[in-house]
Amino acid sequence: MHSSTYDVVVVGAGPAGSTAARVAAEKGLKVLLVDKSKFPREKVCGGYLSYKTLALLSHGLSESVIEQKIYGVKLYDGQYIGSKKMISQLLGITVQRSSFDTFLVQNAIQSGVHFIDSCRILQVENMKDTAGVKVYSENGIFIDPFSGEGIYYAMKSGEIAAEEVAESLKNKEYPLHMVYAQRCKREFYVDFYYSLIYSLMNGRKLSVHAGTSKGQKMLDNIVSVMQHPHAYRGIILPRRIHKDSGKRKAESGE
Repeated sequence: MHSSTYDVVVVGAGPAGSTAARVAAEKGLKVLLVDKSKFPREKVCGGYLSYKTLALLSHGLSESVIEQKIYGVKLYDGQYIGSKKMISQLLGITVQRSSFDTFLVQNAIQSGVHFIDSCRILQVENMKDTAGVKVYSENGIFIDPFSGEGIYYAMKSGEIAAEEVAESLKNKEYPLHMVYAQRCKREFYVDFYYSLIYSLMNGRKLSVHAGTSKGQKMLDNIVSVMQHPHAYRGIILPRRIHKDSGKRKAESGE
């Protein structure tokens, strides 16, 4: 018999919610995860998981969930001329979201989470006499402007939410919402800013020429984005540093 009293209630069992529930449970909290749909449930999605997303899976990923492994990138320009880059290291995989989301829920259950599907939340009341915290987590809040990737940011934001909820339960005066927002800003917003710049610089196919040095650089950068959480900072910042350095030299008369 499961307890009807929980430290954390997570509404929504997508990648963000399941990750938040699992991490909270691993920190010793009693967690309830609910979703309005019956699992496994279908989800319209490209089903792409980058290498950096796979690194967030503490239990690894079952081979039965993997549809295709990705070891390369192919780029087409405005003339539909293609060039590609292949590497030996895994860049990512594709999955069916119904299988992947069910896998994440099962990981959460194995960590001690109580899961209820086909459950709609009808009413929420503030309980003044308890120290419980409710977490609402929605997949897709954070989206990379250049790559369109969302699952990594959903899972990472769920992880951050769980960590901050655990801290808030230790301290009743803990500014949970503010700290969560600040951490997400530090973790994502700088990267999204540079991602948007990069997208505006290279987003049109007519501006990309496959087979040229510019096209090769684009391929290298795409591979980097698939592998590293903060890749855009390394892609954009060197140009900015070089520009600022040249400006300082001109002003100093060097």
